[in-house]
Parts: sequence; structure tokens; C-alpha cells
Amino acid sequence: MHLLACTDCHTPRKADGSPDTTKLLAGSATFAMAPIGPDGGLVPIGTSNLTPDPTTGVGNWTDAQIKTAFLDGVDDQGKPLISIMPYFAFHNMRASDADAIVAFLRSIPAVSNPIPEHPDLLAPAPPISAAAIPNTTLASTDPNYASAVRGRYLAGQTGACIECHTKHLGLNLGASPGPALDATKFFAGARSSSAISSGCRPCSPRRSSLRTSLPTRPRGSSGLRRALS
Repeated sequence: MHLLACTDCHTPRKADGSPDTTKLLAGSATFAMAPIGPDGGLVPIGTSNLTPDPTTGVGNWTDAQIKTAFLDGVDDQGKPLISIMPYFAFHNMRASDADAIVAFLRSIPAVSNPIPEHPDLLAPAPPISAAAIPNTTLASTDPNYASAVRGRYLAGQTGACIECHTKHLGLNLGASPGPALDATKFFAGARSSSAISSGCRPCSPRRSSLRTSLPTRPRGSSGLRRALS
């Protein structure tokens, strides 16, 4: 969860920008302003409540639905998630790691925290090709080779490093959205957070330096869509 920066995006902030630890992973109703209004204007989007609350969280979601959300960008109702949530980067994690995330989310305290829906989208952003993630330049005989290979997995296939430190190309606003990241510049840095470079605006002090973080979706039996991430 630390590598994915889940708590950073899915925990609401206090007025001073510090996280509200009484609502850890319970979602933020005012995560950012995104250009997804009917006329292309900015509208508020929230990050989903990831706690096992049955009404406002993921308590009534199946394990498969939770994994589909953070790996493929589709919620429990089959609706696409906004690509502020970097599911396109998490898509390549190992099944065992995805299962561990679900097990953890099932085990934390349930917190009731309704998060508003965001406007419907047509399709999720396509996943990053695992083959396109840069490989280590170390020789296989180098004593640090195995560690570097594992680092590639952590930074490029499981963690948020590749999402935050790569130029963003835009949000998934059309019927056939293109890649969220510039694959020619993986890990080469970004001039601003992914959310801001995609046209979003932060809603709280802490978010001003934020990465693109998670737009998400709904939780619970109601299927309300929120920003996942």
C-alpha cells in the first residue's frame, strides 16, 4: 500500500493539509477538480472509500471486482474509472500482490464516508505494456543485478514511481483513450503532478504537490462511482 501511495490519495485531508487519520483510506470527497464536466469544465472528483464499509466502501464488492478496479480501471458496475487513478500502472503487478492488497483492505476498520459520483466516462486508459518498462543496464553477472530486477518490478509494475515520474499525456475522456503516460520518457520526470498536467486542479493545501492520483469509484452496493486508486 505504501508503494502504491493508496493512503496519500484515499485519505481525506484536514484544513492544514495533514491527513485525517480517523478516516484512513476512507476516500476524499474533494480530491481534485478535473476537466470532465459536460462542457469540458472543471468538476470536483473524489477518491473512493477503500474501507470495508458495506454502503460507502468496498464491503459488498467481490475480490475480483476490487482487483479489476485497481488493475484495469473498471468499477463494480462495469464503469470506467478516471485515469487520475493509476490503474494503468498497477495493471502489471503479480497476482499474489493484488490478492494481498485485497486481503489488507478487507482487514481494516470500516469507515462510513460517502463520496460523490463523478461523470460517466466511455473507456478506461489502456495499461502500460510491461515490455516497455526500462530494464536495468547492469550485467546479469553484476552482484546487484537481482536487486535491480526486483526494483524494476517495484518501481514500474507495482509502485506509483512510474506514474508520478513520467510525463502525462491526458485523461481518458474519449471513446478510445490513448496512453496516460509518454512511454518514450518513463521515469524521466514530469513538469507537474499528473493530475495537474492533465488539466486537474488541487482541492487542498497538500494536494498542490500531488501526483495524479486516484480518481475512483464507487463502493458498496449502491455502485456509486468515485475515484479509486
